[in-house]
Amino acid sequence: MIADLRASYARYPADRGIGELVTELLGTSPQFAEMWQEHEVATRHPIVKRVDHPLTGPLEFECRVLHIPETGQRLIMYCAAPGSPTQAAFRRLARPIPAPAYWAHETTLEGSG
Repeated sequence: MIADLRASYARYPADRGIGELVTELLGTSPQFAEMWQEHEVATRHPIVKRVDHPLTGPLEFECRVLHIPETGQRLIMYCAAPGSPTQAAFRRLARPIPAPAYWAHETTLEGSG
């Protein structure tokens, strides 16, 4: 996490918010100061997120972060690996659900007496 903060600090040197955060952490946390001095710079690597879905059971997603340098924003995407059980579960969820049999037959009260 420190390496990711350092990457943002280097990417946006004029960002007062990042600069103030780093200054505050350096002044209040000896552990942060020690890790900051290691000068590691990195961005996050893909992370696997696990979700226990009530209909499909366990699902696994790879979390990808797309950095948008012009705006300083990030787009976070959760992707199912091709051919994975998670992808198959999503395909099952995308299928239309058949209506119950009693919906298929239109019933009316007229003419039933």
